Amino acid sequence: MTGRSAYDAGLDALGARDWQQAATLLEEAAADEPSAAVLEALGTAYFWTDHAATIEVRERAYREYRSARDPYGAARVAIALAWDHVNFRNEESVAEGWLQLAGRALAGRQVAAEHGHLALWEADFALSDSNLGIAELKSAEALEIGRLLDDSDIELLARAQQGLVRLMRGEIEDGMRLLEATAVAALTGEISDPAYAGYACCYLITACQEVRDVGRAGEWCAKLDEHCRSAGYYALQQICRTEYAGVLVEQGDWDRADRELRVAAEILAARRPPLVTVPIVQLGELRRRQGRVAEAVELFGRGEGQPLAILGLGAIALDAGDAQEARRAAERYLRQHDPDDRIGRFRGLELLVLALVADGRSEEAEAPLRELQETVATLRDGVLVAAALHATAVVQFAQGDDEAARRAAEDAIVKSERAGAPLAATGSRALLERIDRATRGERTDRDRVITARESDVLRLVAEGMSNAQVAARLHLSEHTVHRHVANIMTKLEVATRAAAVAKAAARGLL
Repeated sequence: MTGRSAYDAGLDALGARDWQQAATLLEEAAADEPSAAVLEALGTAYFWTDHAATIEVRERAYREYRSARDPYGAARVAIALAWDHVNFRNEESVAEGWLQLAGRALAGRQVAAEHGHLALWEADFALSDSNLGIAELKSAEALEIGRLLDDSDIELLARAQQGLVRLMRGEIEDGMRLLEATAVAALTGEISDPAYAGYACCYLITACQEVRDVGRAGEWCAKLDEHCRSAGYYALQQICRTEYAGVLVEQGDWDRADRELRVAAEILAARRPPLVTVPIVQLGELRRRQGRVAEAVELFGRGEGQPLAILGLGAIALDAGDAQEARRAAERYLRQHDPDDRIGRFRGLELLVLALVADGRSEEAEAPLRELQETVATLRDGVLVAAALHATAVVQFAQGDDEAARRAAEDAIVKSERAGAPLAATGSRALLERIDRATRGERTDRDRVITARESDVLRLVAEGMSNAQVAARLHLSEHTVHRHVANIMTKLEVATRAAAVAKAAARGLL
């Protein structure tokens, strides 16, 4: 087969999403004629097969386009290289440099699709940095270019970005509607690029995770997983698997979450090593909730600087009674988020409220609490509403308003259960029990007796077992174990399993 015919066949294989066959054919073509176009096509095939030489080949293509004085080709490859440096090497600064080179190549040129793709990636990077102002500006620029050129790929992905910007600013319902519409369009063929179709869905799943919409997230994770299998986009499929595991953690299905995270971490470690921190940190969060604190700390350490790792370490500090360290973690997390990023700030504000109350500074907790309440003011249901109600109850109880605290805790339980987040409801129930005991005139800071059966359950919880595993080990029903765990948390006056294990260990109950 001649170099030209191998190139044509390689392009056909790319169009058919037969990535490995495309790579084989284009390698043959590049050996005969290493032109910019051939190298660019080979770089695309390598990207889809997670080939280690992806960056090297694309850099060669960039140099060839520059030598040929083709600014559009150079910009197109530079944009691809920016994404490569994030995915394959976790080099964000280098990636930014490639975007700047793309912008320089296109400066003053007639508007083309490359201008739209550049604006999309500039918006994406801004979203990752919680810079919603730049993200909004660049996605609007991409949308205008997409409309001008009648390019649905650019237009629809820009709409998805705008939906995520709206949602992160607190316009949750409007943002979610826009995200859902673009995701449906992507999966029904209105976005021809399989990567862009996946990214449109990924933005929606990110939104679901941010607002803790576990039901919607589960539905779309399944759809994105199907798309990734069909397109052969294995790296994005593992990110989807990780997002789904986060849903399972919230729902209390920890065994399945563990399996999903381990598979995702193994595949990403082999294919896209920089991305492995995503499932690793999520696994750390699972371990924290299981009460396996030492493992959680080690896993969070491997994702140092990741927002979830910062919050996880802060929560561990709070469970251990170090309210000041928990406050510092919350503040560090919040510094990473634009003040306009109301949803991104939410988890940090939750931790800050709890840390300030634990440190005896409930009056200082009122400001972050108000921000939580304002963020969910337009919502009637959902896990975020439940979380804001729980934080409200914590502050009100600390300030002696037991009746108001009781109402807020009761409402938090209802909202959590309706949203399919039983673990959140468990924490609010433990708080409600403390409030009720205080109302009855009982001291809320004294030790209460842990029964022998509860002690058995507690020891297994400390080993990281789920309720189902504890039930199987002790030959009990899962409902009975759930009740024992709730009683233990109430007696120890804590809101999480991890806190129960930490407090029990400190008191020599394990």
